[in-house]
Amino acid sequence: MRSTHFNITIKCLILTGVILLAAIIAGYNADETTLRKNGMYLADSSGPTLTPMMPEFIDLVPGNGPVNVSLELRVNATDSDGVEVVIGSYSNRSESTWTNVTMILDPLYEDPNVYLGIVNYTLDDEHRGVYWNIRFFASDTLGNWNVSEDTFQSVTRGNVPTTTTAQPPELELFELVLVLPVVVVIIIAMVWIRRR
Repeated sequence: MRSTHFNITIKCLILTGVILLAAIIAGYNADETTLRKNGMYLADSSGPTLTPMMPEFIDLVPGNGPVNVSLELRVNATDSDGVEVVIGSYSNRSESTWTNVTMILDPLYEDPNVYLGIVNYTLDDEHRGVYWNIRFFASDTLGNWNVSEDTFQSVTRGNVPTTTTAQPPELELFELVLVLPVVVVIIIAMVWIRRR
């Protein structure tokens, strides 16, 4: 009797082991969506995916005098582990220093993964345009970082041509020297024709 109980116990343990092994193998073969639905989660070791969402060229309405402008750094950052922090970095191409801006979720954008950072600057009469080099950094909730490829934004503002009132042309001295003999010849010719 004891050996029958022992054999049944061994068979139950083996059957339980086979069922657990099958469940583990099925778990490894399940896709991420299935794992999430079942309350399981596989973390990855890569940082967020970054997609810049900015125009490369901006032409402002021409005008005179300084104009205040905003550089709007905007990027789509996604990660299956969640995004922890997004940083926009920009540099005026004519300078060598880079400046970092911690970005926030864009409250006006429909996509919930779009981050925004705003930098204000002024275009003056001496500098009618600016060319920004831009890149983005982001980390996920596990501390994995990623950096985007460099992009750029060029902002220009043309001058409004100044209006001038038309003035009569002024004759230069050398023009008078050329015109005066012609006038004298015409007068002499008219007098000579009348006398004939």
